[in-house]
Amino acid sequence: QERMRHWVFDLDGTLVDSFSHYFAFLEETFRGRGIEFDERLKHEALTEPLVSYFGRYFGKHRVDELIARVHARSIADAEKVLPFEGIPETLETLASRGSRLAVLTNRDIESARIILRTTGLDRFTEACLSGSCV
Repeated sequence: QERMRHWVFDLDGTLVDSFSHYFAFLEETFRGRGIEFDERLKHEALTEPLVSYFGRYFGKHRVDELIARVHARSIADAEKVLPFEGIPETLETLASRGSRLAVLTNRDIESARIILRTTGLDRFTEACLSGSCV
């Protein structure tokens, strides 16, 4: 039986539970504008580019500032992020069978590497690529 030898995983919401940290930041930011951070805004935050998302709700003049704040918060919260239940064991099983594992994420590479290191998932992954790498 032929087994898959190469696996590429998304990080946020797949390997680790990081959305609660991201949403906490956005909730604080929207609350500062008097806007309730509801399910629609959560969905948009996960599916739209931040440039257009922040531009629509806070004005184009604040986009760079808010993206810088997301990045800073992402770095600050990275060591608090935990893997989903069963993920370390699953990756360990795949690696022990000779599979090569990698992570591809939209998150900045710096915080992604911190998350992989602090969760111990880096011992199973050979590469981590981010949108900030290209």
